[in-house]
This record gives sequence, C-alpha cells and structure tokens, in this order.
Amino acid sequence: MDPAQFIEGRSRETEIRRDGRGRWFNGEDEISHPILARSFDSWVDRAEDGRFCLSNAINWAYVEIEGPAYFVKDVDLGPEGIGLVLSGDLHTSRSTRPRSARGRRVRSGVPSEKAAVPRASTITPSAR
Repeated sequence: MDPAQFIEGRSRETEIRRDGRGRWFNGEDEISHPILARSFDSWVDRAEDGRFCLSNAINWAYVEIEGPAYFVKDVDLGPEGIGLVLSGDLHTSRSTRPRSARGRRVRSGVPSEKAAVPRASTITPSAR
C-alpha cells in the first residue's frame, strides 16, 4: 500500500503537546514512558508552514510546544571546545571559542562587540 493512500483524508492535527517544563501530553494525559518522551524530543521539527511538528522517517504530525524547542540536558567541556547535549539526545557541534547568547565572542567572561555572528550550530543525533 502506498503510504500517501493511508493518510489520505486524515488530519495531521493532534492533541499532543509539550509543556514549558518539557513534559509531553496527549490531551490531558501525560506521556510518561521515558523512551517515547525521548523519541518525541528528538522528532521536534518545524513544518513547512512554520508550526511545530513531530517528524520521523515515517510520518509527521502537528504538536503544540510551550517554551523552547530544545532543553539543554548537559554541557560537554573538552579540549576541542564546548558541546551541548539537548533534549532528545541531540548534540550541538563544538566551538573552540565560547559565544554569548547574542553571538559575540566571549573573552575572559566579557563579550567582544567586534566578533562575527556565528552560523547556527549543527545539531546531530547521538549514537544509540
């Protein structure tokens, strides 16, 4: 069966949402299974219309996201720079020079106005 035929006439709207504390719900019921919640965290994406969705290799559906799209779960400090472990076991690329939230280089804890704005960090799934 062609997957497009399976979803024909169906809606991508759901009652799935994540609150500002990172908890997932289907309607009023909390999704408490840790593997499912972690999977949802790793599937957070934007649909073509800009709305949040859960998207994996099989399908996608709209969801409501309160708060940030990703949460920082851990910071990895190493000789090659700083990396962040985000919700859904996503990892940011490392930077040898830390940057402030405004994209300015930080030297001795003081942002430098002359530093170039960096490109967006690369986010990659972790090895499972």
